[in-house]
Amino acid sequence: MREHYTAAWLANNGRGNPDRSPIFVLGQPRTGTTLVERIISSHSQVHSAGELQQLGLAVRRLSNYRSPKRFSAELFSAARSLDPAQVGGLYLQTCSKMRGDTPRFVDKLPQNYLLLPLILKALPNAKIVHLVRDPMDACFASFKQLFADAYLHSYEQREMARHHARYRQLMATWRERFPGRFFDISYEATARDLEPNARSLLDYLELPWEDACLDFHRQDGAVSTARAVQVREPAHTRSIGRWRHYADQLRPMMEALEGAGVAVD
Repeated sequence: MREHYTAAWLANNGRGNPDRSPIFVLGQPRTGTTLVERIISSHSQVHSAGELQQLGLAVRRLSNYRSPKRFSAELFSAARSLDPAQVGGLYLQTCSKMRGDTPRFVDKLPQNYLLLPLILKALPNAKIVHLVRDPMDACFASFKQLFADAYLHSYEQREMARHHARYRQLMATWRERFPGRFFDISYEATARDLEPNARSLLDYLELPWEDACLDFHRQDGAVSTARAVQVREPAHTRSIGRWRHYADQLRPMMEALEGAGVAVD
């Protein structure tokens, strides 16, 4: 992906669908994606569509990709030459029943970070919000959660850490190649001081301020998250630094992160 999804690739080979309604919230699981989704979807102009698979499905369908592997070098190689307008159009078409009747909607599938260049190409006016969290807290939060087969790397400390390091390297590549095309928001900063971070977020999304975005925990809608109870609460800092309570047991994870060049505080 780092070899082929370049700034030159983005600048050439056709234009995508100009629709500006999608808002993608992505990153790693358990890093605050649901918190940020709830802030955004508390706005009167935004509907929460949940964790949609539609973008990946559109890419696989248009690529005629038949492998059972969700992501592979073969898929990303084929996706490079797709018509971006077709990808964007098929995504919007298949989202139509989930997107609600508001002008904007949120697609909160964390692993869309892998498809970020394709989002930029297929939906150039979409907004992309990327959650940033302390690496040990992020890894520990996934490691202690039972995900079934959704995140197979999360069941072993060292592999969890290696995955996180690869993810950070990839996001650093996107940040360097596509400056200003997505918005990094810190989970810790948002949890500690909600209003200024929520205001910066809405400014990026080009949405007028609404006080309801501070009362996201009062929403009645269903949520698809491992913390369905927690999102009914106001923003809190209880999860910040929680890994430290288990620092001795998590030493393999910490050492693997540091060995991969990820600084641990």
